[in-house]
Amino acid sequence: MPTSTLNTSLKEHIHDHNMAYLMLARELLRHDFTLGILQLGIEKEVAQLLLEMPIPHIIELSHVSQLLCTFALNRSELLEWHQRPAPFDDIIKAQRALHLINPVRPKSKRSSRHTKK
Repeated sequence: MPTSTLNTSLKEHIHDHNMAYLMLARELLRHDFTLGILQLGIEKEVAQLLLEMPIPHIIELSHVSQLLCTFALNRSELLEWHQRPAPFDDIIKAQRALHLINPVRPKSKRSSRHTKK
């Protein structure tokens, strides 16, 4: 694949991502303005401008050649979660092993009737 085609393809992906991000940001702000500001990491004034921005301007803004969002997982520990077992994996494995050794069987009505006298 030629470099110019790759660059064009990447730019198109960036534009698509930016558009999706801007529309999601607006939806978050419409749903809960305060929470949206916190989740997006933007100031109140920027949030208000984004809500008031006409769609043609959002489309134009999305066509910059730079991602408009930032990568929030900026610490390596946050990205290494898949290398550690989930907190309850060991407990779940132990419960499954115990169930295989001694499965819990419901008591039949017949046996409970015979024990009562």
